[in-house]
Amino acid sequence: MVETGELKVGGIITVLFAITAASISIGKVLSYAEKLAKATASAQKLFQAIDRVPSINSLATEGIFLDHMKGNIQFKGVSFNYDSRPGGTI
Repeated sequence: MVETGELKVGGIITVLFAITAASISIGKVLSYAEKLAKATASAQKLFQAIDRVPSINSLATEGIFLDHMKGNIQFKGVSFNYDSRPGGTI
């Protein structure tokens, strides 16, 4: 094609660079496919939690209502571990 003049060397180089750039871009996008799938699954669980109808109606007007309540809450013997620091108890 170059010999017959239908295609010039500059056109071939342009096509090769375009194919290279497209391949690199597709490779970078595909590297995020797993994260996108995890995010989609997490969003689905989140929307299910939002759409869930609770068994207790917090806006109900029936039942016993206290006029005043006062108290002290103490936590004893409670500990917590972060997953990123398994050896450090808080």
